[in-house]
Amino acid sequence: MAERQRGSGSGGPRGGRTGQGPDQGRRTAVRPVSQDRAEVKRSVRPAKPLPSAALEPTVRFGELPSWEVVGAPTPGGRLAVEYAPGRVLGVTGSAIAPEEMILHVRFQPGDRTETFPVLDLVATEASARKAEIRRAVVDVPRDACQVELWFELRADGRVFWDSDYGRNFVFDVAAG
Repeated sequence: MAERQRGSGSGGPRGGRTGQGPDQGRRTAVRPVSQDRAEVKRSVRPAKPLPSAALEPTVRFGELPSWEVVGAPTPGGRLAVEYAPGRVLGVTGSAIAPEEMILHVRFQPGDRTETFPVLDLVATEASARKAEIRRAVVDVPRDACQVELWFELRADGRVFWDSDYGRNFVFDVAAG
């Protein structure tokens, strides 16, 4: 049965302090001041039917602090990840245009981590470059029972994390 999971938040990747993720050294991270950990809530609800264009379950990261899983990811299946461009403002705390954005995906068991660039810098008519965030589609391993996601944004020489205040965005994979 398809289900929807929701959560919220931002911050550094799990397993380390904000800005101190794997291979991150001494980089700056910014948390939105307005988000209080006590406000973070998650719920599981029946999913609305997926639009016919969406063939795979999808994780949607909307404006901060919202995120949701629509559909039920299954072992051996595929999982789409969508990120709202307006969410960057909440993560960075200013209108900084990201230069690089990386989706980190970890599957359990096995602690397998994969990374996917999800930002395209597109030339515009005025010779400027515009950042466009693209949808990522990830293959779910056949033995996966849990997925963990977080985002790394690089802008203006700094690194920002969108990772549910260091806990990462974690959800289960349905039994196959």
